Amino acid sequence: MELIVVDDGRLNDQELESMTQSCRSAGISFEYLRKDKPGLPKSRNLAVRRAHGDIIQFLDDDVVLDPQFCREILQLYADDTAGAIVGTEGSLSKSQSPTLSTRIIDYVYRIAGWWALKPRTCSPAPIPESLHDRNRTMPTWKIAGATMAFRRSALLENAFDEALSGYALGEDRDMAYRMSARGWIVRSCKAKAVHYVDPSSRPPSYLFGQMIVRHYVRIMTRNGFVRIGDRLVIGYSLTVIALSLLGFSLVNPKRFFPQFLGMISAAVTLFVDVLLNRIESADCVE
Repeated sequence: MELIVVDDGRLNDQELESMTQSCRSAGISFEYLRKDKPGLPKSRNLAVRRAHGDIIQFLDDDVVLDPQFCREILQLYADDTAGAIVGTEGSLSKSQSPTLSTRIIDYVYRIAGWWALKPRTCSPAPIPESLHDRNRTMPTWKIAGATMAFRRSALLENAFDEALSGYALGEDRDMAYRMSARGWIVRSCKAKAVHYVDPSSRPPSYLFGQMIVRHYVRIMTRNGFVRIGDRLVIGYSLTVIALSLLGFSLVNPKRFFPQFLGMISAAVTLFVDVLLNRIESADCVE
């Protein structure tokens, strides 16, 4: 057992000393890594390279685990003697009931078909025994980064995409798309955790709007969703979200209109880039 903390923020000395002493008293190896440039995928990759265990359990800093969480996750991998399971996640619940505005936004994203395109590659591995008990596990691919875990061997061959910079919107889904070709990803029904949502962890609205478009398009295209039907689905999803943000701006312009503008800005930039690439390709042919 080891705990690795990658800090690109401002962890104070008192908190660091508390972590060190807690791990020492529990007999757990502890390593503290400091980097100056923020970036979640890069931090994850750094931790993977420095880790020694076979299973890497990622945790967000606003998540609190049930005391039996790690035991339940590790037992899934231990019981999987065939190595069919490549990734897992826990059952995550919110610390507070969602507000009306949050429920409306979630409903809009469902209408938009956000992350509706499933992985096309089928796992070559046999069905793991644990999936026969749906009270224990269920198959999934929409994995949440807050409680996801993967085999370290798979992560060394499939690093997190460090181009998803800033607020790494979707780096967990991108990894799930790629890992689905290697084996099964399952959700543990018994490994429970609570998410204490902190709005301050989100980036500025304009930047958030840009990353909704840029990261989503990058993730979908690099995972093979480039057919006409795929592009229509992607375009539909982004259009519904953008129009909804424009409508919400009538009620709360300070919160939603900058996010709408960010989406439009990113969409225009992507369109111009595609247009320029086609012009350059045509010039090369001539």
